[in-house]
Amino acid sequence: MKYQKKKFLSKGYGHARGFTLIEVLVAITILLIAVVGPISLIGGSLAQIRIARQNAVAVNLAQEGIEAVRQLRDSNMVYFWNGGPCGGNPNTKWRRCPNDLDPTNNYYIVTMSTPSSLVTNIGCSSTSSASCLNRQIVCQNNFTKVFVQRNANSPSCASVSGVKTPFWRRVEIQNVSGGGNREIRVTSTVTWKPPGSAQKTVTITESLFGISAPN
Repeated sequence: MKYQKKKFLSKGYGHARGFTLIEVLVAITILLIAVVGPISLIGGSLAQIRIARQNAVAVNLAQEGIEAVRQLRDSNMVYFWNGGPCGGNPNTKWRRCPNDLDPTNNYYIVTMSTPSSLVTNIGCSSTSSASCLNRQIVCQNNFTKVFVQRNANSPSCASVSGVKTPFWRRVEIQNVSGGGNREIRVTSTVTWKPPGSAQKTVTITESLFGISAPN
């Protein structure tokens, strides 16, 4: 018997073709777009939330500046009405009262008790001036460490214990033309600079009036 030699060809598979450099780069780019995009959106949202929170704090601090001046106005009127040491007509002298004067440092004071680490001084260097509240108080110290005073013509700042914050506040008090010595305009401005953002400012303006004495 004659045997025929047959050649069996195995069905082989060639080596798998690898990814080209361009394909790898395209895949990485798509992956980065898919991952970095949402992360950027989340980061932007968190930044906006932080700015919104700081804006709310700034509004409260600015309003507190207005209330500090209002408290001084109210205290002066009470002294007048009770026949205190101020004397005179409360309708014309509601903006000044020796009883408000700090005998050591010679300025008018309003002390804010909340939080306890914050003391705000709204100052006046003269008890005889009818426009002694017509002063500008500026302090660029960290806000929860603020102790603002005005002595003579030079605003100054001193620190008390507290936690540093990015805020500083300016309170400006102006006479109103035609107000008949009965009206002042109080402007309270709080400024801060969020990380990575432009400087931001919140301003509140309010008019305060002398209160007529009760009958």
